[in-house]
Amino acid sequence: MFFIDNRYTLDEFGTARRSAVVRGFIDALTRGGPGGTPRPIEMHSHDPLRYVGDMLAWLHQATASEKEHLESLLKQVNIQGVEDNIQEVVGHITEGVCRPLKVRIEQVIIAEPGAVLLYKISNLLKFYHHTISSIVGTSGSALLTTIEEMHLLSKKIFFNSLTLHASKLLDKVSSSYSRLSDDQACILYIYYITLHGCTQDFSITSVILRSLAAYFFPLDAWNASVSHTYKYGQKLLPI
Repeated sequence: MFFIDNRYTLDEFGTARRSAVVRGFIDALTRGGPGGTPRPIEMHSHDPLRYVGDMLAWLHQATASEKEHLESLLKQVNIQGVEDNIQEVVGHITEGVCRPLKVRIEQVIIAEPGAVLLYKISNLLKFYHHTISSIVGTSGSALLTTIEEMHLLSKKIFFNSLTLHASKLLDKVSSSYSRLSDDQACILYIYYITLHGCTQDFSITSVILRSLAAYFFPLDAWNASVSHTYKYGQKLLPI
């Protein structure tokens, strides 16, 4: 009865905290912390991975803090459904940051920073979607919906980037490479850009190769294609 009678108070608390979180997020983006420490997040906008990571890390911390505030406020309430209501209010509080977050991540993705960075950003978004969902639950959170939309967009632009690079390669292939099919040339080119663009991260090279193979090839042709790629990759690619 206490909880039902005070639902209006809880809603008002959520509305007030929503405004505070939005102001805090904008300040973190443009002004930084007290005395300039930490520095404004937007000062790292030239580094797409750090820029997106810093925004998501700030929101993860803010989401966890808001849930802790609500749990402290309702710690004396021991009725069924309290946890669901806490998640609902946290979802309402974090909804206000969705628009500024989406605009900034979209700008990063649409700028197409390269296939390797797009792949890393996609995985970063997936990681924070999973992490934040453990705080706010999996239903009805606008923040989770926004992160998932950006994850799907990053995957789409990632494959567009691969297709574009492959098309450029095929335009440059000379007659001496005519024994390669178009699909094999795509695989070889992705192997080249991932190996030379991110030489220390062989897991990314492997995943991108498998992703592109699944995209262009039937599964029963995969083993033969990879074998051909590694056998002739260095010899046939123009350096």
